[in-house]
Amino acid sequence: MMTIKELADSLKISKTAVRKIMTATFRAAYTSVDAAGVILISDEGCEQVRTRYHKHVETHQKLGENNNKLIPETPETVSAELVKMLRAQLDMKDKQIEDLSARLSETTAALTETTRSLQAAQALHAGTMKQLPDKKPGFFKRLFHGKKNT
Repeated sequence: MMTIKELADSLKISKTAVRKIMTATFRAAYTSVDAAGVILISDEGCEQVRTRYHKHVETHQKLGENNNKLIPETPETVSAELVKMLRAQLDMKDKQIEDLSARLSETTAALTETTRSLQAAQALHAGTMKQLPDKKPGFFKRLFHGKKNT
C-alpha cells in the first residue's frame, strides 16, 4: 500500500495528477483511510494508476508525432508560407484602402456640391433682403412718436 505522495513520487508526477486519475469508483475499490486520515492506495490500485498514466503518456506522444507531421520541416517552407499569407493580407488591405478612398472621394464631392448650393441660397437670400421695403414702425413708436414727456 502506498500514499498518494509516494505513488506520485514513484511515477515522477504531481499528487494532483494522481488524484485526477482516481475516480469515485476507483476510491471505493482501491483506497482506504488510516487512523491519521492519510489515504492509502492498494497495490492493485497503484497498478491501475500506473497503467492509466502510461496510456495517457503514450496517447499524447502519438498525438505529438501526428502534429509534427503537420508542421513543415524546413525554415524555408515556413518562411515561404508566411510570406504567402502576409501577401494575401496585404492584397486584402490594399483593396480595403481603395474602397475607402473611393468612398472618401464621393463624400468630398457631395460635400462640395452641398457647399455650393448653400452659398447660392445664401446669396439669393441676401439679395431678397435688400429688396424688402423698410419696416413699418412698431405700435409704440407710432403711438408715442413725437410726444415728449411733460
